[in-house]
Amino acid sequence: MNKKFQLKELLLSSTIDGESEFFPLLSDEDEQKIDKEKNPEVLPILPLRNTVLFPGVIIPITVTRARSIKLIKEAEKNNKIVGVVSQKDSKIELPQLTDLNKIGTVAQILKVLKMPDGNITAVIQGRKRFELDEMIETDPYYKARIKDYVEVKPYSDKEFDALVSSIKDLALKIIDESPNIPNEASIAIKNIKSSSFVINFVSSNMSISMLNKQNLLEEIDLKKRAIKVLELLSKELQMLEMKNEIQSKVRTDLDQQQREYFLHQQMKAIQEELGGSGSGKEIEGGSGQKTFDLTVSTGGSSSWSARSIVIEMDVIGALDSATDSAGVDIMMVDNMLTDFGTGGSTETFRHQDDINNTTSAMRYVLDFEDEATWQGYVTPSTQVDTGDYSIEVTLASYVLYGQLPDCMEEVTTRGTGPNGTDETRTYMHYCEVTSYADDVASTSDDIIEGKVQNFHDIGVTNLAVNQGYTVDENGAAMGAPTMPGMTTGPLNPAWSSVQASVRHLGNNMMETYDWEVNFEIENTVTGVTHTETADSCTFGFGEIYTHLELGEDPMGGTAFEMGEACIMYEFTPGIYNITATVSMINIDQDENGVDVYADMSARNDDSSIYEITALNNRPSVTLTLENTEDVVIGPEGLITIVANADDADDEGGLALTYIWDHPGIPEGENGTAIPSTCNGEGPASSTCQLIALDADWAGVQTYSVEVVDPYGSSAKDFLNVFVWNHVITTSTTASGIEMVYDLTYDGTSAFTVSLTDSDEGPYTQDLTNFGYAGEYTSVAVLDYSPSTTYMPEDVYAQSITMNYDASTLAPTSAFWISNGNWAQLDASITAAGNDGTLTIDMGENGQVLSQGEIVLMGGELQIIEAPEGNPAGLNVVATAGGQITATWSYVGTTVPGFDWLSMQICDSNGDCDTTQENTTLAAHSMSGQTDTEHGVTYTYTLSVCNVGGCHPTIATGSAVADKEVDGDAVAESMTVANKEGADAWTVSWTVGGTDSSDVAGWKVCWTDYSWSTAGAMPTTCADAGAETSTDINHPGGTGTKTYYFTAVPYDDKGNMDNAEPGTDILLEHKNSQVDPCETNPDSAECANIGNAGDDAEGGSVPTWTWGVIIGLVVVAFVVGAFILSRGGEGEDGKDWDY
Repeated sequence: MNKKFQLKELLLSSTIDGESEFFPLLSDEDEQKIDKEKNPEVLPILPLRNTVLFPGVIIPITVTRARSIKLIKEAEKNNKIVGVVSQKDSKIELPQLTDLNKIGTVAQILKVLKMPDGNITAVIQGRKRFELDEMIETDPYYKARIKDYVEVKPYSDKEFDALVSSIKDLALKIIDESPNIPNEASIAIKNIKSSSFVINFVSSNMSISMLNKQNLLEEIDLKKRAIKVLELLSKELQMLEMKNEIQSKVRTDLDQQQREYFLHQQMKAIQEELGGSGSGKEIEGGSGQKTFDLTVSTGGSSSWSARSIVIEMDVIGALDSATDSAGVDIMMVDNMLTDFGTGGSTETFRHQDDINNTTSAMRYVLDFEDEATWQGYVTPSTQVDTGDYSIEVTLASYVLYGQLPDCMEEVTTRGTGPNGTDETRTYMHYCEVTSYADDVASTSDDIIEGKVQNFHDIGVTNLAVNQGYTVDENGAAMGAPTMPGMTTGPLNPAWSSVQASVRHLGNNMMETYDWEVNFEIENTVTGVTHTETADSCTFGFGEIYTHLELGEDPMGGTAFEMGEACIMYEFTPGIYNITATVSMINIDQDENGVDVYADMSARNDDSSIYEITALNNRPSVTLTLENTEDVVIGPEGLITIVANADDADDEGGLALTYIWDHPGIPEGENGTAIPSTCNGEGPASSTCQLIALDADWAGVQTYSVEVVDPYGSSAKDFLNVFVWNHVITTSTTASGIEMVYDLTYDGTSAFTVSLTDSDEGPYTQDLTNFGYAGEYTSVAVLDYSPSTTYMPEDVYAQSITMNYDASTLAPTSAFWISNGNWAQLDASITAAGNDGTLTIDMGENGQVLSQGEIVLMGGELQIIEAPEGNPAGLNVVATAGGQITATWSYVGTTVPGFDWLSMQICDSNGDCDTTQENTTLAAHSMSGQTDTEHGVTYTYTLSVCNVGGCHPTIATGSAVADKEVDGDAVAESMTVANKEGADAWTVSWTVGGTDSSDVAGWKVCWTDYSWSTAGAMPTTCADAGAETSTDINHPGGTGTKTYYFTAVPYDDKGNMDNAEPGTDILLEHKNSQVDPCETNPDSAECANIGNAGDDAEGGSVPTWTWGVIIGLVVVAFVVGAFILSRGGEGEDGKDWDY
């Protein structure tokens, strides 16, 4: 029989994959050559999923799409030039034009490598940027028309040179800090001479998103792109430094106890490889609850079974607990383990001969080559730093069943043998026999030995300053920081939180530790050190943290692996050293009052930030006038000015002091100005409300505020505010007439008036021109003079009131006289008893009443009535050439010389012209050449007026000026042919164009010479009416001539288009031409003659006589300037005026 114990272990292994980077360089000569290259108009387009190619940069790409592989293969055979653009979404397998970024890079294929899997790896170099215009082919691969995307480079810019230098410096720092970037990269960057290539090279190799890289590629201004690259590099370096710092802080060296523990584990692994430990025993170490199995099996050279197996187990050493699978405590020596095998009722005795003599009992039986397993649990002690424990088992006993020597029985029967002798018989029964050892002693015991190695440790993993808080008056944070995680300066001098992150670093997470962090903040300038303890963080970076122990507590939730502690501290300008130290607290003690454990590594208990600077930011301020209406001095003259201040160190502006300066600040006893009542600290003092009481505030005055932060830095802003001056001035004549002048004006000088009785007068004046009938005589003449005559733009409001004795004066109107010119004042006159009041309304936007005489006229006013007559029957007509004629008559009586006609003419654009005409005028015309525009509506408005007003009845009428045929109708496909059986031609055409709605008819114009411009079209025309053909008689003459024809439309006003010749025909004249109308004047042919010409209406001049008439006209013009009018009956139809 043998037995075995088995303990399983989990071995962890890890691998680290290396990475490599490719750093291409571009020479100055290469870049100059690229700059001179011209992009082709059409390029094959290669979309890339996760790569942005920059000019000059060389990158390898793996091509897997079928169409992209075909593109690379064909491009390699040709000029090796392709257009590379990145996809907006890398997941799209077959991108369309809208799925691609518009800006890409022309690339040259340097090398193509064919891979065993059928894919292709191509090495490409960026050349120049381009912009996608339109996709012209999609099969077998994309082809697009492109446009140049020219880069804007700065010239002789020192700031740009500094930017490029900073980019190099930051890139070198990142290479230095990053363990995954080879050092050869720094050599590459140092040797790049081209500014643009440095920017492109760094942009291509930065660890930023595809979107950021695409934005850099699309930035056309090289200087702006450099600024963006510098910003992104700065963020990348900060993140890298923070990451390295965190890793450095959490990396702890192995102390001696850790070394012993790990060496012990290594020794165990070596011994197992060699076939077991040197003592032949199992060895187990570590902490936490551990499971162990005891396996008992039977074996040997022949079949047998064991029952009632008893195993003795001793569990001793540095253990917190030891139990079996039922939770029964086994932490002791002489544990007796039973019940191995299969339990049940089994035979325990059987007589050799008497088969009925048997017994049975409950037993656990383990048959041959079977095995039974027993499981237990031990938990190594956490109360000791180091110690040992063991689990030792020994086979105590087992029971065999069978015909065993111990089952032999001898039975003696007296007198039953020969000769009456006693007879003895030996039986070999079946029975149970207990054994205490088997045949192989080496397998009868086993042991598990364990070593306890408890490593108690907590540490600070990060220390940072959070800024950008809004705080209350006590410095308590009212929200989260806007600038968290600062580990380098400069800091803003403001309320901030200092935050430490702590972590459980021991080997047993189930062992929890209470803790606190002590913060020390030293101002090295003042030598003052602030000390404060914390174990929670409310307004730090991240979620609100409430104190828990460090470790794991799956059931109670009272512990967590990490914790946060922070304090609020107000930084002032200076240089600071900040240290956070974490300590274990509330440690359990043994019976002797000694802590049962302690922090076993002090190296990670603290973290520091040294020489971080807090620099004060100067505040800024802008003044804004809140008033929306004009301000006038007086009790209602409220002025509200708001100072919009901003301080990066004080987001709420709680500590800012406001010092205001404005008009009306009195002086103290010693001559110094008394501080403004608006002065104060905090947001409440950012608004200043003032009352402009007197003239000191009038006009444009300067208001200012100075904003000062707690550290003496200040900012100032100025605001000019305009206030209207207001005065009520009086003057009284010797005769007792008082003037009260109420003036609101732009000025700081005092305004006064002088009113005296005049030596002139009285005046008698005909007031017909003012609408009053007859002459009137003055009752008072006053000399008036203001101190200043303010112009309309300087006057906000004004009124004049004159008070007089109504028992001696009875004025009915008021006039102002200057240099003999009379002007009526808009006066309201009231009298109550002896009190008379005359109020003069100066109107809006008027100037101050100028110096002159004010004349009060007496007598009852006889108001002239409005005219009795009015215009009627207005008829406005548009005629050819854009002329408009208006005619009208009058109804009622008009008085010539007294009444007048007000004639207003407005066009449809809203421009109007108003004139006064005699009432004898009954017609008016507007010339199409000088007065009207085609298509514009002109409206006449007529009314009869006089000084007493206008008659209420007005006349209106309108017409649209018409100078040309609207639309685009033209004669096309013109033909001319001799008319069969007649001495005439037939001219035909078709109507072309899309709009012929304005066409009333067509005219055919012709002559015996050609013309090259439409304006030179002849005036000899025949009216075809609405038809598209007409007959024209052959003209008289000799010889052979070519005649030219055109057809043009005319409208209902008689406007006619011009055109160049549309067709021509050759005519051979006879030697003599006889007027057919002389032989047969009543023929139809002669009856139609006269209809050819402009606006012909039945004249009597035959066509063939035109040559003679024209000649006569020329003579008439030269000799006598006679007028030839077109013939006709009476006066009608005479519309040829030469």
